[in-house]
Amino acid sequence: MSRANINDNIMNSKRRNQLVIAAAGSGKTRLLLNALADRINRGYIDPANEEVIVFTFTNDAADELAVRLTKLLENQQTVLNRIFIGTIH
Repeated sequence: MSRANINDNIMNSKRRNQLVIAAAGSGKTRLLLNALADRINRGYIDPANEEVIVFTFTNDAADELAVRLTKLLENQQTVLNRIFIGTIH
């Protein structure tokens, strides 16, 4: 399966949980954040009524995720305030 097909499968899935295993620099972060933002915008995920948690391994990575998600969900500050982005420890 090509990379484009894999990305399309993830982006078009209505599954609530996603696990992506891929090499460094392959676009995992971009793909997962775009999928999350898309699911929120389509109403598949509603942070006002359910917990949304994004875990990563380092504080720097968590900060970067927050910045990127803020850009994807601009003008939706209430939604952003309801999403937890942090480390696993």
